[in-house]
Amino acid sequence: MHYGSDADSTSEVRNGLFYRFTPYSQFPITHPEYYNQAHIDGLGGRRVPSHAEITQTTMVPVYGDSFTFGVGVEDHETFVSHLATGSNQSWLNLGVPGSAIHNHLDTLILRHSELRNPKKVIFAFFLGNDFADLINADEKKSNNHVNKIQRYGEKNDSILNKINAVFYHTAIIKNSYFLQFVRAKLVSLINKNTLTYVNPIFKIMQNNPEYTQVAQSALIEQLDRLVKLKQQYHFKPLILIIPDRYQLDEKARNYQAKLYGIPLQSLYSRRPNALLMNALKQRSIAYIDASSCLSQYYTSEKLYYIQDDHFTAQGQHRFAECVQQQVGEFLLN
Repeated sequence: MHYGSDADSTSEVRNGLFYRFTPYSQFPITHPEYYNQAHIDGLGGRRVPSHAEITQTTMVPVYGDSFTFGVGVEDHETFVSHLATGSNQSWLNLGVPGSAIHNHLDTLILRHSELRNPKKVIFAFFLGNDFADLINADEKKSNNHVNKIQRYGEKNDSILNKINAVFYHTAIIKNSYFLQFVRAKLVSLINKNTLTYVNPIFKIMQNNPEYTQVAQSALIEQLDRLVKLKQQYHFKPLILIIPDRYQLDEKARNYQAKLYGIPLQSLYSRRPNALLMNALKQRSIAYIDASSCLSQYYTSEKLYYIQDDHFTAQGQHRFAECVQQQVGEFLLN
């Protein structure tokens, strides 16, 4: 479930499913753009500065992927840690890189009673790739993964991975605008001549009824599952919506779309938001969309890493600021 920059992490598995990171372990998170050390607390989540006693009413578990875990930042710089600062609740960062809401619900089933049956549970949904992760999980479950992936134009991204690895991990090359231009052209050439990798956010931003229908179906399956678990375990969920940087950066979005050969008029940056929010509204699941708030800071501040696409420390801080008031209201009500 987790790989790449956090490959040295250790975890525990129950019933073949991710259970938690090894308590009190630590491991480096490395990438050409950053180096951080992640520390795991006694409950198997990333360490959060909190001094509140853990009770049924004060425990706030936050499930999510690498954005929640905080790939690219220190323990105290994650948005969960920012939300915990000055709070009288005890926050638990259960972010796991490479996961999505279907994984989070699996972990909730395994751990809810162990975590003293918290009454409020927060989930983070990253629009950049969570739809694609849900589709992949659904297709693997139905044993039709390969055929559908080929139908959507994702044959094999191994060539692109090799190109990007060379360009991103070689200091001289990665700092050369000319050579980065060459890399972009190679990616474009490969995309034009083979069915290969397209950033998942472009698939969900594009006006593609077939892909949208499949994404919606996979999403609805998990949200209906969340509603059942909410009733079974008697908790109130909140979804935090995290936008992809290409949704906020029109210039980068248009440039990348041209490389992929995607018509600009077919792209709508808020289509992923609308798809998720409509499904949440229909099921009366509370949510906070930070997209508009973050867009106010995007042009003047470095919110995302350039190569890695995760939040920088500033991005984590701004995201926490954008959702803090509404999260507070959710916890009080």
